[in-house]
Amino acid sequence: MNYLISLFLIISSALSGTLPLLPLQEIASEKAGFNEQEITLTGTVKIVHEMGILRCHNAILLLPQNSSEQDRLFADTIHLSKNVQIAFTDGSHIIADRAEIDCHSLQATFYGTPFEQVIYTTTAGSSHVPVQVKGHKLVARIVKKLEGYTLHALHGEGAVNIEYTSHPFSKQVRNHTP
Repeated sequence: MNYLISLFLIISSALSGTLPLLPLQEIASEKAGFNEQEITLTGTVKIVHEMGILRCHNAILLLPQNSSEQDRLFADTIHLSKNVQIAFTDGSHIIADRAEIDCHSLQATFYGTPFEQVIYTTTAGSSHVPVQVKGHKLVARIVKKLEGYTLHALHGEGAVNIEYTSHPFSKQVRNHTP
């Protein structure tokens, strides 16, 4: 059974009497646990966040410890594992086995498995050329642009592969293996 947890909206309403726009807008999972330090989600997890839609099998949202009650509605860190899929608001997306997102520094690390790479897909330039970056580990900064949130300054480790198509009939591949 899939339970929708509107915990953040309920707490927010009780504290302020209104429904402000929160970075965490919706949380859904099959099972959930909550204490003062974290929210633990298992099963089919869906988190609708200001940066996009995050899906996985397990998630832990670490909550701020030294802040006001209103600020506690923002996660300090988001840990995602097992079949991680993030659709950013700019249309780009990433698939990984595990992800760690620091919501203060907007630094994210994505991990593959020994057999599966992390895959980040986006478009580049004014002509919106499709670009795909693969690696066993990708580290990036999350930035907010006019189009929405996306990854920036991507650094890859472990057989990094970048594919892009400059026009419909050609495909360019750049491999880097240390």
